[in-house]
Amino acid sequence: MKKLDHKNQGSFQVENIISLLAVRLTLPRKWQIHNVFDVSLLKPYRTSEHQTSLDPSKVLREADDIEQNEEYDVEEVMFSVECGQGNNKQVLYLVKLLDYRERRDWIEESFDNFSVGGLEKLREFHHQNPNALRDYQLIDT
Repeated sequence: MKKLDHKNQGSFQVENIISLLAVRLTLPRKWQIHNVFDVSLLKPYRTSEHQTSLDPSKVLREADDIEQNEEYDVEEVMFSVECGQGNNKQVLYLVKLLDYRERRDWIEESFDNFSVGGLEKLREFHHQNPNALRDYQLIDT
């Protein structure tokens, strides 16, 4: 799983409030990172009479590239579920990350966000759970 360094980026729209502690943001697709963040990592965007409102699509287009050299280590894939409707359907995997023991820290990830080590854990999950929902891109398992 890819993760961000400690840098301020944005401002990005809140797509969904997941819980009191987590929100899903609309991030640039080119970043290819997990888009759910702990609220303690975010700062609210404030407008004033001296500052114009932001155009969310412009923010996404003009966002700087980020370095993607750091990754989370997957301890175990716990479950798979299908979400979305119509052409937007995708399989999400509930992932337990190494060194994150609390259930609330587990995250849902799509196949595209798995790194090489994570893909190995994904293959193990499907080997142990042959009837579990499987992403169409995972054809060699």
